[in-house]
Amino acid sequence: MTALLRICIAALLMGMLVFLGCAATRIVYDASKIEQSEIRLVEDHRIEASEKTSAQFVQMTIRSPELTKRFNVEMYHRHDTTSFFTGGFLGKGSFKGLLSATDLTLLLPGEKQYFDGALVGMTEPDLSRYEYVLKRVRGILAGDLLCAGSVESFGDLCGMWHQELSVGKNHLRQIIYRSLSDPIEIEVKLFKVKREFPFYQINQLKVTNSASGTEIKLKFIEQKFCSVPEIKFQMPDTDGWDRIDYFEFK
Repeated sequence: MTALLRICIAALLMGMLVFLGCAATRIVYDASKIEQSEIRLVEDHRIEASEKTSAQFVQMTIRSPELTKRFNVEMYHRHDTTSFFTGGFLGKGSFKGLLSATDLTLLLPGEKQYFDGALVGMTEPDLSRYEYVLKRVRGILAGDLLCAGSVESFGDLCGMWHQELSVGKNHLRQIIYRSLSDPIEIEVKLFKVKREFPFYQINQLKVTNSASGTEIKLKFIEQKFCSVPEIKFQMPDTDGWDRIDYFEFK
């Protein structure tokens, strides 16, 4: 694996694991004070989204003290499974992944390398303590937007977050989750809020770790609920490829 690709994959995993309205009229609420109609709207979205497959095309930007990297990623979600893919340049730097509740399969086609195993123990040093961040992000992407009333289908441990909701023009516009145990914040901005499914779309999702200076930002270019080819959730044969035992962060 090239040094640059290793750094990019490491930054992506770090981002995953650590990983709009008018400002003049914005008011900050906690989840207990927001209008019940808005709670019902996002809960209706969660219920309908849980029975569908979503497709999202995003521009991902990773910033850390060591590098800034930007690339486009396809993401697909159904039930508790997330698939993601980026093509790289002429196959170089491409990767494809399949993420379930506890396991990850990650392929690096240009390098003929792959990782297939549990999230716990896939990094050195072990970053599994940040798994609750990844689960909250996956819940948001799959339509489980609010901790209030959440069934925690992704085990997102809502008790580990302080949640702030912002309202503009009578609609929920922004959610900020602040970790109660780590210097980590998740910011979600919404747009196209309406009274029919999909009830909202995500404009931007950003995860920051103020201690490490790491930021991962997803800018949503396209998103929809639709029929997705089964191949999007399938991994190619890795016979003859080199297995990655773990990812090392230094």
